[in-house]
Amino acid sequence: MPSNMMTSGSIPSPLLFSFYFFDSIYLGFYPPYMREVLGDRMPDFTPEEWAIVKGSSDFYGMNTYTTNLTRAGGEDEFQGNVDYTFTRPDGTQLGNQAHCAWLQDYPEGFRALLNYIYRRYKLPIYVTENGFAVKNENSKPVEEAINDEERVHYFQGTTASLLAAMNEDGVDIRSYFPWSFLDNFEWADGYGTRFGVTYVDYETQKRYPKKSGKWLVEWFRAHDTPSENDLKPKGAALLASSPSSSEASTPSTANESAEFSTSSSVKNSPTSTPAVPHAKLSDAPSSASKKKNRFSRYFSAFTALLK
Repeated sequence: MPSNMMTSGSIPSPLLFSFYFFDSIYLGFYPPYMREVLGDRMPDFTPEEWAIVKGSSDFYGMNTYTTNLTRAGGEDEFQGNVDYTFTRPDGTQLGNQAHCAWLQDYPEGFRALLNYIYRRYKLPIYVTENGFAVKNENSKPVEEAINDEERVHYFQGTTASLLAAMNEDGVDIRSYFPWSFLDNFEWADGYGTRFGVTYVDYETQKRYPKKSGKWLVEWFRAHDTPSENDLKPKGAALLASSPSSSEASTPSTANESAEFSTSSSVKNSPTSTPAVPHAKLSDAPSSASKKKNRFSRYFSAFTALLK
């Protein structure tokens, strides 16, 4: 999203942190900007170690929830000397506020992030977490909590952005895991914050499908996988115009600065299992006239549980 809050050449702090790991794995070097900031505190590898690290993963797993506006000049070096906010220069907010202070609903940032990661690393993307916590949901009676319109709105936006990234932009996305199937113990917030598309009564362990869960069931059903014969590999046009690895390491033009002036935030909660059963995306058609992308029936286990 274009923004005048960020100076040319700056890079959002959360992305810098990700690139510390991912540039090493996928590109085989540290971002030059990080070396500039960290100097001799940066660890290094021998050529033999770099040969092992580079290419050690063949896909990109993405946990993403929200978007921030960023600007250079922050005082916290741990945050990369970058300030981030949900407030636009005109005083308006990017999106609907979640229960968590760090989360607002802004699907446009999701599409931009998918494009940026695919252009940078040129590998399939698996969206391994994506979700929304409705404000004060834990204090609502179950009859009200299951009518989670804000979460429905969130998933409507993110799934639309995901399909646009695939079908219009040529991004190779293989799966989408909403967080989360059930309300559960959130690593940073305990039981007070609910991300589930199924309401859990923690006293009785009884479960109630929420409106968002039912909406996701219908969405996945509507995007079933067509025959592989109807589909062709995608992304050739996008990759042909992608920057080289060395060019990708640091945005250098005003247009790039504007394009990537939002940063995607990652929820502070490690997870060892996907949010829902595997919902694999098919390859995108080669043109808009082809049959639309659809999801496979791996999601049937989820739909059965919500009947």
